Amino acid sequence: MSTPYSHSAEIAVIGSVLFDNACWQACEHLQERDFYHPLHQTIWAAVRRLMARNMAVDCGTVFEELAGSPVLTDHKHTIEGLLDYCLTPFECRTQAKVVSDTCRRRDMIRVADEMRAAALGDGEGYVEPSAVMASIDGQLDDLRSAMIGNGDAHDFSETGLEALDGLGKMAARRIRTGFDAIDSQLGGGLSPGQNTILAAATSVGKSALSICIALNAVRSGTTVGYFALEMPRHEIAMRGGCFLSYDKAASRNLRYNDVSAGCNDEQSAIRLRRVFEEETHRRLFLDDRGGLKVSQLSEQYRTWEGVCRRRGIDRPRLIIVDNLGNLTPEHRGDRTDETGRISKALLAFAKRHDVALLTLHHVNRESVKDERPPKIHDLRQSGEIEQDANAVMFLHRESHFARQAMDAAQTPDEYEKASDRWMRTKNGADVIFAKNRNGPLGKVHLACDIACNTFWTPNSNVTPIWERAV
Repeated sequence: MSTPYSHSAEIAVIGSVLFDNACWQACEHLQERDFYHPLHQTIWAAVRRLMARNMAVDCGTVFEELAGSPVLTDHKHTIEGLLDYCLTPFECRTQAKVVSDTCRRRDMIRVADEMRAAALGDGEGYVEPSAVMASIDGQLDDLRSAMIGNGDAHDFSETGLEALDGLGKMAARRIRTGFDAIDSQLGGGLSPGQNTILAAATSVGKSALSICIALNAVRSGTTVGYFALEMPRHEIAMRGGCFLSYDKAASRNLRYNDVSAGCNDEQSAIRLRRVFEEETHRRLFLDDRGGLKVSQLSEQYRTWEGVCRRRGIDRPRLIIVDNLGNLTPEHRGDRTDETGRISKALLAFAKRHDVALLTLHHVNRESVKDERPPKIHDLRQSGEIEQDANAVMFLHRESHFARQAMDAAQTPDEYEKASDRWMRTKNGADVIFAKNRNGPLGKVHLACDIACNTFWTPNSNVTPIWERAV
């Protein structure tokens, strides 16, 4: 197989610029490496240097620039002959694209060869496939950037008008969480290419809320990928089944602990079966492997993309990671540094795949010990996580701490006080926005039934899907 290369395109581009400097604008983005022939690389480097000095470019000035070089001695007649291949600026632009495209093809072959060599191994130690893929991903990103090339010059007015015309499309790309108050705070929903942090103390309900968000998105037509690094996928499914079958008006709903333990009657099993048989819910993909690296998230995402293509549905647009602390760094080091690198890798993942990323995380023990709503500095290893995140949301349930106070009560008065506190707050939860690039800070209130893995907007109707499927 021959190397991708167009001799005619390369000499046409160079000859056109030497004959008419007006052609330069059509091909000034080309670099020396874009040309395959060494002679053409040398001539183009001389052309770029002359243009950088605002000098006229023709055979004479190129000869002067190359004076003393063996290239001029050996190829003077060849350079003069380039003038026979001059084109119009429009034609030159077309040939410049051929030069650029063949260079990109050569780069693709080089990366593929490097990947093949790395996959075969060089005998100097074992290299994990995920590490090979991570390295190749970086090179492919560089290739994609090179293909985009230098952008056109845009002024403020043009950009503003384009943005105004595209507001509807931008809003349509946001992923709705199913909770209007949260979506309103986020400027319409979770944003593609950005990472949103949902943090809370242990057992407060961040996993439960994330499952509700995932299924709300699925029910609105969005394909979702869920990385459950803590819980097995069967538990995720059972929790989601309890949420989807929940009826606020019912005196008794399915509790996921009872369902997981098999303590459910025939009617409950029928409800859950109707939920799981809904074709819509096949848009939610689960991966419950523990200790994954961000590069492995990318591998799994591509697998999900392939499944979606075969099924004829849209690729995953929302990715949920439960949770950041259970991700494995690509390279070991200080835990704070590891967390920072993971945070940046997650942001790169969201941008590379153009997905909205919702990442769960823990808070430190200070806020738990003080029984207070968490603040931005309460994020574990908070520095770069806070910097990289588009938004940081904290889930706080006062009833969780009231229940702990009831269990720790030493006197009847302490117990009664904690019990009253629990009764006032048992069905409520606050989502606190400590950082928010697309909206205001503050908090929104949700209703919840944690035992049934269910959150909903207060004063709204919760119609179970099993009932709609009858």
